[in-house]
Amino acid sequence: MLARVCRSESSSVAASARLISTRWIHLRVAEKGTMRKRLPSLPVHCSGRKGAFEGENLKLKSGFHYINSLDNAIELFDEMVRSRPFYSAIDFCKLIGVIVRMERTDVAISLYQKMKIAEDST
Repeated sequence: MLARVCRSESSSVAASARLISTRWIHLRVAEKGTMRKRLPSLPVHCSGRKGAFEGENLKLKSGFHYINSLDNAIELFDEMVRSRPFYSAIDFCKLIGVIVRMERTDVAISLYQKMKIAEDST
């Protein structure tokens, strides 16, 4: 019983440490904006207001893409589905992640389903 208590305390301490370090990194990026090269998945132009998506740089195998609207994201998705050779699953996940950060999970789910259909048809 004592071992379980110690383990749960240490795991909660580790979880707290991860949360604090993640918050610290996000704060540093927001303050300075200089850590962008080391953390490319963080939004570049996001304000602190909830729901205010202003754009994000996305690094895919074909290069960098700037996504500033849902239409841009959908156009890029369509291009990725039509391209040969196929983009990697990681690239698709990155793009769907941007759409989720736009708070458009319904569109993200729809695109994921399209991706599965495209996979089945090949």
